[in-house]
Amino acid sequence: TERAARECTYTDFLKCQPLPFKSTEGVVSLSKLCERMESVFHISNCTAENQVKFATCTLHSVALTWWNTHVQTVGHEAAYGMS
Repeated sequence: TERAARECTYTDFLKCQPLPFKSTEGVVSLSKLCERMESVFHISNCTAENQVKFATCTLHSVALTWWNTHVQTVGHEAAYGMS
């Protein structure tokens, strides 16, 4: 019999060890980060509605400042509604 998959929690997401992103690492690092994040989403069964919220928690430094400015500009609902 098949078990129903349960929804991914933030703790489940973190157990998959997503990479932090500071935006100073360059394009190759960003590409690797995106590939790793897609893998983490898949492994953790992260739903589309949680992907932006969980992924943005990996932002640090300049990248986090950019995200916070984006949220202030477009609003919380619009920013976190992206997928």
